Amino acid sequence: MNNQKELRELLKTARIICSSLDLNKTLEIAIKSLCKITGCQYGSIYLIDEQDPEFMVLATSCNFKKPTLRYQIKDLYFASKIFKTKKPIEITNLSVSKLRDKFTAESKHFFKELGINYFIYLPIVRDKRSIGLVNLYRKENMPGKKIDLDNIMLLIEQLAIAIENAKTHRDLKNEKIRWKTLFEENRGIAIIDRNHKIIDANKTFKNFLDEKDVTNRKIIDFIPGDEEKIQFTKELDRNFSEKRTIGFELPIETKHSIVWVRIRVRYIDLDGSKVAVLTFKDYTEQKELESGKNEFVYIVSHELRSPLTAMIGFLGLLKRDEIGPLNEKQKFFLKRASESTMRMINLVENILDVNRIDTGRINLNLSPIDLRIVFDQVKRDLKQSSNAKNLEIKTRGVKSIYIMGDKDRMYQIFYNLLDNAIKYSLPNGIIEAEFKTGDGKGIVSVSDNGAGIPPVEQKKLFTKFAKINSTLEIFSSGTGLGLYIVKNLVLAHNGRIWLQSRKNKGTSFFVEFPIAKQLSLIK
Repeated sequence: MNNQKELRELLKTARIICSSLDLNKTLEIAIKSLCKITGCQYGSIYLIDEQDPEFMVLATSCNFKKPTLRYQIKDLYFASKIFKTKKPIEITNLSVSKLRDKFTAESKHFFKELGINYFIYLPIVRDKRSIGLVNLYRKENMPGKKIDLDNIMLLIEQLAIAIENAKTHRDLKNEKIRWKTLFEENRGIAIIDRNHKIIDANKTFKNFLDEKDVTNRKIIDFIPGDEEKIQFTKELDRNFSEKRTIGFELPIETKHSIVWVRIRVRYIDLDGSKVAVLTFKDYTEQKELESGKNEFVYIVSHELRSPLTAMIGFLGLLKRDEIGPLNEKQKFFLKRASESTMRMINLVENILDVNRIDTGRINLNLSPIDLRIVFDQVKRDLKQSSNAKNLEIKTRGVKSIYIMGDKDRMYQIFYNLLDNAIKYSLPNGIIEAEFKTGDGKGIVSVSDNGAGIPPVEQKKLFTKFAKINSTLEIFSSGTGLGLYIVKNLVLAHNGRIWLQSRKNKGTSFFVEFPIAKQLSLIK
């Protein structure tokens, strides 16, 4: 092709690709035209992977199909060099070139199979940024031809612009479809800016609030409680920078009533600004059912606790022979009755605690307490249980850890952990409790010598009614509420709880609490 025809072909191709917003069509036209202009039988265009810029992917090819569609750029000598220098590489006689050893084994096989002796790599650059490359190949028996790289690179520059335009068009189209789908779904959706003002909202959200227009209204205007407003805005502001997806359960005030909603918040970039997309789901009916259930459980549990407490009192009178002496058989059955009644009382107390946790009615009587003293009391109270299995309970570490806590609730936490350690330990073993401090925290660990807890069981351990499938299950029983209660009592003290467990090596539970800062209150 002479220079005049070559220029006409270049201009024609440039006009076509610049007028197209279809990325695939643009690339197909470009590679066919480049092959025609340069006299090459084969060609391909690779683009930087938009998901992972360390890779490039095959976008289109001419007259051949390569088996590999995706390459890591650093593994390819020529691609790495082109993306770094942004300059073309041309080899006119591959058989004698010193660079032939720089090709991969796959490329050498490809060249040999098609009889390729000439190739050229052309960088696709936009705003000084590499976005892809063009590969062009000719056979050995193709007569030599001098290629005007300057003219070719002019077309490549137009191709880079066309690629970016096509990608922008594609992204805008996809975004339009996504937002249309989003706004037509049956959940309420609102978009707010950093000042908590509503930028846009879908029809479901407006109907939900019974409002015709909510634009420029602040989202907190629809939240009735001051405490809820403060907490909600605090979380919104904090996560605007982190862009994490978060969730809330809040009351929302409409024109006619207050309803409970679950809100999911996602943070995105919109027109160069960060915004929050709020998705609302009404769960007022579930909330009312849950509230009714909790109230029912609370009332029933209270009604059960009174007669059970009376029963244990009367049984105590019998045990102390205050109503008259008992024979051995009567004492045996009395013991069984007392133990069963205590289990019932403990079950009722656990159910009441779960109800308090679920309804946010856990009240703590805070005062300075020493965790070591509380644990030692639990240790003494469980001495009979540990002696029954010939278990030794060892304590080590610092002599005292003072925190601001509820003494009775802390006793409940340690009682549950140590009681579990006794239940799941092998007879004639050792249970260890360690007390440590550091970084303003106090940490207490309780370790048993049991069979361990499988990882799949660990995930559900702190949930309600969790039961451990252990080889020592024959020795243990319980409601599965204990660790759920313990976890929430720990959280109520601004602490945290976790565990470490290994098969046939035992399990260690750790609780961590902030150390009391006002030491003057303790002394």
